[in-house]
Formats: sequence, C-alpha cells, structure tokens
Amino acid sequence: MPAGFNKVEQEVEKARKDPNQVFKEMYKYIKMVAKGLVPSLIICGAPGVGKTWKTTHQLKAMGYEEDVNMYTIKGKCTPRRLYLHLYDFQDKNNIILIDDADALVGPKAPEDCINILKAALDSTTSDEGRLVSYGVGGKLQDDDGNDVPKKFYYRGGVIVLTNYNAGQ
Repeated sequence: MPAGFNKVEQEVEKARKDPNQVFKEMYKYIKMVAKGLVPSLIICGAPGVGKTWKTTHQLKAMGYEEDVNMYTIKGKCTPRRLYLHLYDFQDKNNIILIDDADALVGPKAPEDCINILKAALDSTTSDEGRLVSYGVGGKLQDDDGNDVPKKFYYRGGVIVLTNYNAGQ
C-alpha cells in the first residue's frame, strides 16, 4: 500500500460518520462550479438527507437567484427542453441545477439528454466554451416561436442531484 493510504482511508471513514464534514466538502465543490473552476458536479445520496436544501441554500448565499442566473430542472425533461435551458443559461457564472435527476441521467434517461449533457460538460473546452449542438430537421424554436441556433457554446455550470449512488 502507498504511504499515507491509511490516513486517507481514516479521513474517508470519518467523513462517512460525520454529516457536517460531508456537507462542508459539498460546499467546496459547489463553490468550484460557481467560480467556473470545474464545469459540473454530481451529488449523490439517499432521499431526504438534504442535498437539495443544502445546495440551493449555498447557491442563494453566493448570490444565485432562480430564473436570473440559475435555473432548476426537477424531474423529467425532454432533450429539446434541456437544450433550450442550457441555451438560455449559457453564460459564464450561470448554473443549471438538475434536481431529482434520476429520469434525466439514470439508466432510463433518453440518450439524447445524456449526449447533450456530455457536450455541455465536455472537459476539452475552448476559450469560447463547450460546443453543444441539437441536430434536428427544420427550424429549432423556443416556446415563443423565436429561432434558436442548433449549436452554441455553453460556458455555465451544471449541478446534478440524484438519489442514485455513485456506482449507479
């Protein structure tokens, strides 16, 4: 075993036993997404442990406001709707929060949704952002009938909250 392995193992075990430590670490990662240091974060955990409350509380404390610089997707979402939400909140320092995302990122999620998210969160970003495209025939329009480009550069962050465990 590498030197220091037991110490790391002890710290992990301590974090499992101390929910405050887990949430403290979670806050650090949320800040990293908000500051644009990482494009995304997946927070896994059992239902009812406070993932949603703690995340939204932290984001609000950092100045995030629903429908201004943050948008929450809760439950089911079509690929078109996901693309439009990403398009609407594409700017740097905006965050898409996907809450109870099991239907959107789980084993039964539409493949198009997974591919759109993969594009938005691609680690091979350029200075312009991460290229997201939606290759449908005909015009792509929002709900008001305004034309929407079929590709754009996403520069925001995404936080996914799920009840699946990390192995799933």
